[in-house]
Parts: sequence; C-alpha cells; structure tokens
Amino acid sequence: MKGKITIESMLREAEISLDKRQYRKAARIYKKAIDICPGNSELWNQFGIAMEGASQHEDAVAAYDRAISIQPSLAQLWNNKGNALDELARYEEALQAFDKALEIDPAFKNAWSNKSVVLGNMGRFEDAIECTKRALEIDPEFAAAWYNQGSALQALADAAFARAEELGLKNIDEGIHLRRE
Repeated sequence: MKGKITIESMLREAEISLDKRQYRKAARIYKKAIDICPGNSELWNQFGIAMEGASQHEDAVAAYDRAISIQPSLAQLWNNKGNALDELARYEEALQAFDKALEIDPAFKNAWSNKSVVLGNMGRFEDAIECTKRALEIDPEFAAAWYNQGSALQALADAAFARAEELGLKNIDEGIHLRRE
C-alpha cells in the first residue's frame, strides 16, 4: 500500500543514513524500529553502531548490552561492545568483551585484531602482537591486523630507542660502534 511505512522501509532508510554517516538520523530511525520490535537483537546492535558513529559511546554500550541480553551467543555483539568500551578507555572491560567474542568464535579475526588495539592502548605491545598473529593465522590478507601489528612493533621500537637514550646512547652511530666492540 502506497504511503504505508513498514519496518523494512525504516531499516532501508536507516542503512542509507549510516552509509551517509548521518548517525543521529540513523539512531532515531533504529529507535523507532526498536519501539516496534524491542526483542530484536540486530536492531539494538544497529542502534549501537549508529550511537558509536555519533560518538555516544555510553549509549552504544547500553545498546550492545541490550542486544547481548537477547542473543548472548553472537560474537559480533561482544566485539562491538568491546570497541565501544575501548573508545571510553575502559580497557579491562573491553578485553573481557573481546575474550567473550573469542570464546564464542575463536576464528573471529576482527575480535583478535580489535583486542590487539586495546592491548596496545594499555601498553601491552607484546600481547598485542600475539593477537595480531592470531588474526593473521586466520586471514593472512587481513590489512587491519597487519596495520595493528605494525603499530605495536613501532611502539616497541620507540620504547627501545627511548630507553637507549635514557641510558646514554645519543645516536645510531654510537650504537653501531658498541656492537663492534
């Protein structure tokens, strides 16, 4: 029937809004859809994604929690919650969320890679590298994992150079000279 608003048309409009990065508009549409179907975990997940896009990370976490309460065995929900918690610098909680996603699906490369980001944010670079290795075992062409591994390796290198300077090493020539002795 022409002019009738259906849940399907609402969801199409919300998806278009997300694609256009109109996150608040998408969130409003998803909220209306949730009012119609409050027990739909995917609607809560999409609402959380829209709230994250709008930098409303606390609201995103609440949305993911609601989705998880409906469908706790869906690894993607735990992964999304971990990402939102990372944005809030709630790193221990983010790690717990990623660990739950990986308990559900040990081959979930995104969760391994995202966990590496949190570990890097915590200064646990060796652990971050191990997580990227796990992601790359699953998909050797996973660009985000390669990037996250490079970031962790760079942070380790920076820390090593800083420590060398603290100990009195002034430049690379001096370091090379030490190796020859």
